[in-house]
Amino acid sequence: MPRGKRKDTPEILQRTLDLCEFNSQNAVADIMKMPRATVQSRLHKAKRQGMVPVAVAKQEDWQVERLALKDQVRKLTSELKMKRGGEVTAEIIRETVLNLHKRSPDPPNWTLKFKKARGNIGIPVLNLSDLHWSEEVRPAQVNHVNEYGMDKGQSRLRYVVTTAIDLCKNHQQYSADYPGIVLVLGGDLLNGNIHEGAINNEVPVMVAFLDLQGCLIWAINKLEEHFGKVFVVSIPGNHPRNTIKPVFKNKNQTNFEWLLSCELESHYKVQGNKNVQFLVPDGPDAFFKIYNTQFLATHGDTLGVRGGDGIIGAIGPIKRGDVKVRTLSESLARPYDVLLLHHFHQHMNLGEKILVNGSLIGYNEYAMYSLRAQFEPPVQWLFFVHPTYNITHTWPIYAEPPIEKKRIRSFVSWPEEDGNEKSDSH
Repeated sequence: MPRGKRKDTPEILQRTLDLCEFNSQNAVADIMKMPRATVQSRLHKAKRQGMVPVAVAKQEDWQVERLALKDQVRKLTSELKMKRGGEVTAEIIRETVLNLHKRSPDPPNWTLKFKKARGNIGIPVLNLSDLHWSEEVRPAQVNHVNEYGMDKGQSRLRYVVTTAIDLCKNHQQYSADYPGIVLVLGGDLLNGNIHEGAINNEVPVMVAFLDLQGCLIWAINKLEEHFGKVFVVSIPGNHPRNTIKPVFKNKNQTNFEWLLSCELESHYKVQGNKNVQFLVPDGPDAFFKIYNTQFLATHGDTLGVRGGDGIIGAIGPIKRGDVKVRTLSESLARPYDVLLLHHFHQHMNLGEKILVNGSLIGYNEYAMYSLRAQFEPPVQWLFFVHPTYNITHTWPIYAEPPIEKKRIRSFVSWPEEDGNEKSDSH
């Protein structure tokens, strides 16, 4: 049965007029629990009838004062933003919009205190990066060695997370009692719109943003379920920026992944969940410590080096970049032990000082035809940090189960368009 239309009595019109005297129409709509258009209609009707504002009812004083202060804060924030440009944008968004601290709090204590127990091998660290969510890789264009889209990304992410849990819980000599797990989100989680490949995105970037946000919430919840506590370190990549050319001022705050990280952090704060904590730095580098090992996590596009060659690939730039970044960090009194890199789509363990993550997207057209890079399947790092021995286990987690190759007994064969082998058995 349809609801009857509420009559605009003189009392209601007078109340609307009184509230609008000291508050915005949006604020009055919040107080009276009605659409802004209704407030406007009643305000015009009251003025046509010659009504004038009178004192606001006492029982509404606290609402009026609160909303008036909010309006004042909003106006002052806008004025400050205009005067100082984008300098305070990040802090304002985190504090006023997302209800977060201006900057991420310090890492949780459980990453620093070692709990002595039989079989305690330290804290596991799962590295997720270069998901390139929404990019499509067509099998026919990469010799049928890879296929990727959002559905494939979801299944690979699920496989990596569940495999990491299985390795930690079911493949240790003792039933390890982990204090928690560290999740490093190393950038390029979204594919973005900056390159030619964006024309082949499966969906627009903001649709991919929402889909990925849900998938990451699932992953974090799954890790919390099995490890109790999760410390998420998040840094942006180069693909999801919203500028055509790379920028260095407000580098994080002009990147969709900074917003994604803040949204994830806000999600758990709204829930009152203190088991999941975040480190979302203001710049592209994240410094954090696990026991006695100091880490610097960065995406890899700001090493201050260029180049490489077709023989050793990215190893040259990575090693040179580590020298520059390590020297700079020491001069700033922020030394680190291990550099966590991403960006290069190759998983490498370069001694005890550099760990380079692979990718979830795997081999694509750019790697094959522009870089002529060696094939590498989608892979992510899982490693463990011990208070005495630093990094101990390093396990690459391949994002898909291995595929058994079929033996071909024919005299000659050749690939068809669908990727299947056609043979001549004569």
